Amino acid sequence: LEPLKAKLVTVNEDCNEKILAMRAEERYEISMLKREKMNLLKLIDKKNEEKISLQSEVSKLRKNLAEEYLRYLSERDARKILIADLNELRYQREDMSLAQSPGIWGEDPVKLTLALKMARQDLTRTQMELNTMKANFGDVVPRRDFEMQEKTNKDLQEQLDSLRSDYEEVCKEHEILLQLHMTTLKERDQFHSELQEIQRTSTPRPDWSKCEDVVAGGPDRWQKLAEGKNSDQLVDVLLEEIGEGLLREKDFFPGLG
Repeated sequence: LEPLKAKLVTVNEDCNEKILAMRAEERYEISMLKREKMNLLKLIDKKNEEKISLQSEVSKLRKNLAEEYLRYLSERDARKILIADLNELRYQREDMSLAQSPGIWGEDPVKLTLALKMARQDLTRTQMELNTMKANFGDVVPRRDFEMQEKTNKDLQEQLDSLRSDYEEVCKEHEILLQLHMTTLKERDQFHSELQEIQRTSTPRPDWSKCEDVVAGGPDRWQKLAEGKNSDQLVDVLLEEIGEGLLREKDFFPGLG
C-alpha cells in the first residue's frame, strides 16, 4: 500500500497546486472584470451627463424662441396701433385742410370728400385683408429659423440615438460579463468539491520531519537527502536508508563471553 499512498499524496499535491493556480487566475479575471465594469459605469454616467446637458440646451433654445415670438407679437401690435393713430391724425388733418380751403384743388369739395371716403373704404378693406392674412399666417415662423431649429433637432436626435445604441451595447457587454462571472463561480465550486472529495478519500500528507530521528546523520543529513524531492522520491530515500540501517545492524553481533 505504500506506493499507492505515495501516489495519492502526489496526486493530492498536484491537485492543490492546480487549484491554487486556478484560484489565482480566477482572482485576476474577477479583478479585470470589476475594473472593466467600473469603466463601463463611468462611460454610462458620462453619456447620461451629455444627454442631460443636451436636453437642457434644447429647453433653453425653446424658451428663447418663445420669448422672441412674444416680443415679436408685442412689437407687431404696438406698430399696428401706432400706424392706426398716424392714419387717423392724417385723415383729420386732410379733412381740416379741405374744409378751410374749398377751392385750392380746383375741384368741388363734395367730390373730393366723396373720393376721400371711397379711398378710406378701400384702405379699410385692404387693412382687413392684411389683418386676415396676418391672423392666418401669424404663427408661421420664418423659414430660416425653422430650418435652423430643424437642423438642431436632427443633430440632437442623432446624438440621442447614438447614446441609446452605446447604452444598449454596454448593457449587452455587462450581461456577458455576468454570465462569465457565474460560469467562473460554478467552475470554482466544482473544483472545490473535487478537492474536498480527494482530501476525504486520500491519505493525509506525511510529516517528513519525523524521519530526521530515524535516518543516520540526524536532521542535517535528512535535509540534504530531502532537498528538491517530492513525496514519491522521499519514500524511496527513506526505504533505502532503512534498508542500509538493517544491513549495518546485521554486520555486528553482541558478544556472549
